Amino acid sequence: MSHDPIKGVDVASLQGTINWSIVKSSTDIKFGITRVSRGLAEVDTAAQANYAGMYQNAILPGIYHRAFVEMGSPEKQALHFATQFARVTFKGDMMLPPALDYEDQKPGQEFCQRFIDAFRGYTGVEDMMIYTSGSFVETWLGGESWMDNKIHLWIADYGTFTGATPGFPKYKTDRVYIHQYSASLKLGANGIPGNSSGNTDGDVSTKNLHEIAIRR
Repeated sequence: MSHDPIKGVDVASLQGTINWSIVKSSTDIKFGITRVSRGLAEVDTAAQANYAGMYQNAILPGIYHRAFVEMGSPEKQALHFATQFARVTFKGDMMLPPALDYEDQKPGQEFCQRFIDAFRGYTGVEDMMIYTSGSFVETWLGGESWMDNKIHLWIADYGTFTGATPGFPKYKTDRVYIHQYSASLKLGANGIPGNSSGNTDGDVSTKNLHEIAIRR
């Protein structure tokens, strides 16, 4: 099936106060993913405003949790994420599958599987994404054989060592729906101030995101 790639961004409180109306009117960004939680207790202070801003401006919204294995069990971190999921998102809306940002090495597969199983149990949501790199999938997550068909991948690959171009990460399987291709977009004139260096992460779809969008 043919696919017309769409552009997106992923953001957090580090990007400052975002004007999503300006993002909508001055860019071709069609989806966004905002951090809502980290570890066991940290809540991103911009999460609610970012999610609402995307939703209100017809930008397909998503949320993610930054996991740290040393901060606590996957079940406890999943509960924290589930709590923020319930607080930030809106009943009845369409959104991207909630995402687990996994950047540690071990325990990899075990942590991700337990986190996803727990989050599903807390929320009833089946479709989920894992954000990581292709090398992490192969080296630390044990490949894809353990993943069911409702686990999707969001792959970071800036092309520095792989030659990747937007939409074409080196690691690209049927499970990969989003490619984070840059950590240095300059969108200050387009409503996103950026982090301390003025940077924002850039993403692009590799498949039709509406295939995996969920209704809250």
